[in-house]
Amino acid sequence: MTPQGPHGCPSCVDSFGSPEALTSHIQAKHTFICPICGSSFRSRHAADQHHNTKHMSTRCSECDREFRSKNAMEMHYNAKHHFECTECDDEFTTEAARDQHHDGAHRPIECPECDREFGTQHAMDQHYNAKHRLECSECDREFKNEKSMNQHYDAKHRYVECSTCDRKFKTEESMDQHYGVKHRFE
Repeated sequence: MTPQGPHGCPSCVDSFGSPEALTSHIQAKHTFICPICGSSFRSRHAADQHHNTKHMSTRCSECDREFRSKNAMEMHYNAKHHFECTECDDEFTTEAARDQHHDGAHRPIECPECDREFGTQHAMDQHYNAKHRLECSECDREFKNEKSMNQHYDAKHRYVECSTCDRKFKTEESMDQHYGVKHRFE
């Protein structure tokens, strides 16, 4: 006969007259204890899931080695079959696959000025900026190559000087116009 009362069991239809009686019922009828580690669970499903993930023997998918728990197998897998690229953190299941990826995706980057090789674009950029950066002699502006620097120099610093008064002009035409107006009768 099922006891009657205001304290209903959340797992079944039984109800009890006191909280203590309900607790006693839940512990006796609805608590599932792991026989291996003693952990307790409120449902058979939770206990089974715990047992299957923590205590069932499991095999490594890569080498078929058997382990007593999923955790032990995962530790083995990460140590023996999990290879991470040091350049980009991509993950591979074999060392050969990681090495092949690395050789293809992370070829050394060559400096365009001196042919030195670097493992990363960042390292090559640091070298390039330190060793090959060009600076304008007039304003200290920096350039990546000589062509850019010469274009800048011609646009910003190259002048045509008047041979009579030493005034400077951007173009030959403006200097000729000046000469014709200011020095024509000299």
